[in-house]
Amino acid sequence: MDIVKKLMDTIRGAPAEIVHVTKAATTCIGRLAHGDVEQQRAIAKENGINVLIDDVLFSPVGERDHQLPILASYALVNLCCSNADNMATARKHPEYEEVRFRLMEGLSRAFGNNTTREGFGRATAEENSSPFPYHGVTVTDKWDPLNCGGRPIFSTFMENPQYFLYINEETKLTILIQDTLYEMRMQQKQRNNTVYMGLAIFEADPELTKAGLKQLDFHGKLLEIAKFTSNCENVLNCTLKASETPYILVPFTSQRGRNTNFALSAFGDKRLDLTPVPESTGWVRSLVDGCWNEMTGQGGDNFTWRCNSQVRVTAKENCRVVFVLSYKSLDDMRKGNQQQVIEEGDEERHNTRPRLHGRVFTHSFLPEKRYVKALVPLPQGSTFVASNAFSSNSYITTAANLKAGQTYCYIPYTDTAIDDTWRLRVFCDSDALEVAPIAGKDQEWHTTTLSGNWTGTPLTISIQGQERMTAVVSSKETFVRLSIADGRGQKVNGIDSFWNGEANVEHVIDSGTIGLVVEGMVRNGGSQTTAKGNPFDLILFSESPLTILDSSFKPIDGTHEGAVMPGSHVQEALLDYPVSAADVEESGILDRDQYDDAEGGDFEEEEEDGADSNGAVLEATRRAEGLQTELEKRDEEFKSMKLLLSQREQEIGELKTQLLQAQSVGGGSGVAANGARMQPPPGRAPSGSGLRTESRGGNGRRVSGTTAGRLAQQPPPPNVHLAPDRDKAVNDVVLRLNGLAQAERPPNQGDWNKLKRDIKECQTKLVMSSMN
Repeated sequence: MDIVKKLMDTIRGAPAEIVHVTKAATTCIGRLAHGDVEQQRAIAKENGINVLIDDVLFSPVGERDHQLPILASYALVNLCCSNADNMATARKHPEYEEVRFRLMEGLSRAFGNNTTREGFGRATAEENSSPFPYHGVTVTDKWDPLNCGGRPIFSTFMENPQYFLYINEETKLTILIQDTLYEMRMQQKQRNNTVYMGLAIFEADPELTKAGLKQLDFHGKLLEIAKFTSNCENVLNCTLKASETPYILVPFTSQRGRNTNFALSAFGDKRLDLTPVPESTGWVRSLVDGCWNEMTGQGGDNFTWRCNSQVRVTAKENCRVVFVLSYKSLDDMRKGNQQQVIEEGDEERHNTRPRLHGRVFTHSFLPEKRYVKALVPLPQGSTFVASNAFSSNSYITTAANLKAGQTYCYIPYTDTAIDDTWRLRVFCDSDALEVAPIAGKDQEWHTTTLSGNWTGTPLTISIQGQERMTAVVSSKETFVRLSIADGRGQKVNGIDSFWNGEANVEHVIDSGTIGLVVEGMVRNGGSQTTAKGNPFDLILFSESPLTILDSSFKPIDGTHEGAVMPGSHVQEALLDYPVSAADVEESGILDRDQYDDAEGGDFEEEEEDGADSNGAVLEATRRAEGLQTELEKRDEEFKSMKLLLSQREQEIGELKTQLLQAQSVGGGSGVAANGARMQPPPGRAPSGSGLRTESRGGNGRRVSGTTAGRLAQQPPPPNVHLAPDRDKAVNDVVLRLNGLAQAERPPNQGDWNKLKRDIKECQTKLVMSSMN
């Protein structure tokens, strides 16, 4: 028994700087206690339980070296879980509630290792009669390119594996996830081999649970989450209440594309169960990509929201649909950051994008055209169906139950105007859903805009037209009402009450001529008076062009907001229509030797209807984007340089031809660069023949003359030495041209300037030598 005392003394007296001594002694204690009652008793006699808890499990050294608490938990499991006296001692410790979780961690870790080693896909453990009863489940799974969606702030988070966690009574629970390929990567010395894993527990949607479908909307449903660690595992300790609906457990990685295998274990003091949510059945997904620009990126605070892109959705049968809207630029950046080191939280703090919103409306008045009625629920004739319950500047979800045969419209927009790209994922529990962007001139209305100022009396407009029309009046800080009368002045359509800020009426013109009456009221103290002086905008969206016969006011050009309303008259480039995207794998494929060195941090839950810490572009990412832009710019410059070089080579070739011509005019063979006599090319006129050329002058007339004569008309540049010796001039020019032709790199701007001077100098030398 002396060995036990020596081991205890070693743990107590080991310097904090020499942690491997404490590790070795703790490992020995754990092995001695395994299944040996006498050793367990001897260790307890040396106060070994409290030593392991105070000096190892919760020691400052253990906070710096994660292996030390793991070894301590193994030792405590072997020492206490099968020994009633030792367990009673452990329960008396003031930190027992935390010790309980550490014991379950040790059990989870051992059971997970055994399950992986034996190659089981699922295994269960249960112990009811021991001093430390427990119930546990381990499942083995993996992240691959199709299901590695990243952390909860990612729009692809729902692609991660999901599990139903069944809790029938309040349970103290430990959930452990282990990277089962970590040791293999370490042995192979693969670089950047750490996969940072997290765990999150959410409330489940009862309807989706009954249907066996994966959860898509996690906003506001987070219950527990484990921080990222730099280990090959992660653990979450919590207490869950009994629930008729199972909880949703989601393991995730810090970034997308972190492919590896893992073992997931759940151990608790009460009975529980853990089953995977099916991956291959259920949701059918459609993708639409679009962008917000100066016209289509309007916010939702005024009537210009009608400029935003829209997506038409038609249900062939009753179905449940979830719309997931995200910034595509942010998704692409996160996908590209698979090999970058990112501190969790920094990314979110740098995200200055406005919050996203998405709303669904019935669209039956004229579903072939753009939806223009209203963006908010109306007191009369409302078309509103659903909206996002939580807003975020990363991604949002909007869920709706759609009816068979009905057409709907989804409108993505932001708090304020923005220029950015977006992506819409439409998930449906049925394949009987058609999703298509509203795009093309044939899907736009004819738009008529009448703007002015209230005069203290109702506004009247006489209109001639046919087919369908939607009239919209907008006036800030004014209560407005719209009515439509037939040719005899009888009211045939309109709203009954005054609406705040904006009102609209949908109408089918049958008689050919109708009258539109617009009323405005403002609050004045405790009473209401007719509006006077306030600006208003009246927009008429019609299926065919309208004719304004008469109006009680003089309209101004355009709108008070200065906005161009969508219509068949607007260029398609301004409307920048969205497009249906191919439903391809979105999680990035990453080889296992390309994992990041490190990532970590905390995840902060998004706040209801707004305050969201989710994030976007880091400074390093911005620099990377800038470098990419610069690279593209340089590539274009290089292409231009190559084209210019080709042109200059052509000019050099022409100069060589002129050189030969100059030789002919001079009356003899030239001297080559190596001193050999240069012969005229085959088929060329012999020397002294007075070769003539022809060209068109600027006025279209034919200009003719000898080459030497034309060149002589060009004045020599200043400060150029004129070579009187013809042979020397020819020799100099040939050397210069050969040097230019043999350049190995494209010239820069300075080289081009020098090249131009050289060409002019060559021309001058040739001309002057031929004249002499």
